[in-house]
Amino acid sequence: MFKGRGFTRSCGCARMSITEHFAKYKWIYIILGSVCLAGLIMGFIVGFNRAENIKLKDLPDTVLVAFINKDITNASVFFSRFFAFVGLTILVWLTNCKPFLCWLTFIVLLYRAFILGVNCALLIVLYEVGGIINVIIIFLPCHLIALFALLIWCVVCFYNNLSNKHLGYNIISINFISCMRVNIIVINSIALFAYLLEALLIPCLTSAVFIGYAQ
Repeated sequence: MFKGRGFTRSCGCARMSITEHFAKYKWIYIILGSVCLAGLIMGFIVGFNRAENIKLKDLPDTVLVAFINKDITNASVFFSRFFAFVGLTILVWLTNCKPFLCWLTFIVLLYRAFILGVNCALLIVLYEVGGIINVIIIFLPCHLIALFALLIWCVVCFYNNLSNKHLGYNIISINFISCMRVNIIVINSIALFAYLLEALLIPCLTSAVFIGYAQ
């Protein structure tokens, strides 16, 4: 009943062009993208409002704190980031196994964007010019790329969750298998690039600029 190219395309997992992809999921991108933007803005607001008596240990990003304190290497930063991202993709899939759980996708994106905003704001508060340089050049761009990869996965899973509700098929036997063919490879490749770029750049700027301004 659900075999054939038509069903594959209805799952959103067929090999389509980038233009077709964004056209197909346009409204879901707008909705979930707005959630990300709202979370990022709220994070900046909360971070700047906590400007008084902030110390390095107050950063939500414990991986970055450990790197600045020279407790871990840039390779450890990369692996910590990437495996955490993989864990998030699994969480997003689990939140879309059943239609009544789909609202949790909004929570995951909102929280991820919120934490990014808080981290950026606190880095700027802590290290002033040095923080601004690092946020603009390294931290924000790399993590926005990773957030975009997570957004893609959330959009696809959310769409397929809605398709589940409408078509009534089993996400474990059909939906997940079809989605993982292309989408999981694409989003993990994007995240891999983002975190590898951060790991390569962070020793060049973060250690020198942060420590310089911290003294």
